Amino acid sequence: MSGTPRKREVTRRGRVVNTKRWDEFECPECSAHNPWDDGFEQGDELFCSWCGEVWLVRLIPESDPPRFRLESQ
Repeated sequence: MSGTPRKREVTRRGRVVNTKRWDEFECPECSAHNPWDDGFEQGDELFCSWCGEVWLVRLIPESDPPRFRLESQ
């Protein structure tokens, strides 16, 4: 479910913070593969293009490399 993340630097309150972004996920409900052109990161809402289920992206704590899980909305 969690491919290799892309790194991106963003500025928050005057400092640069590295964020992890992924560009695809597998729907936990229907197992459909969903490419996500703009990428997604912690806290983003995703929807399955096959079944329409909505998911919230959460990081798996202390995973190396960083991985994510999806929570149903």
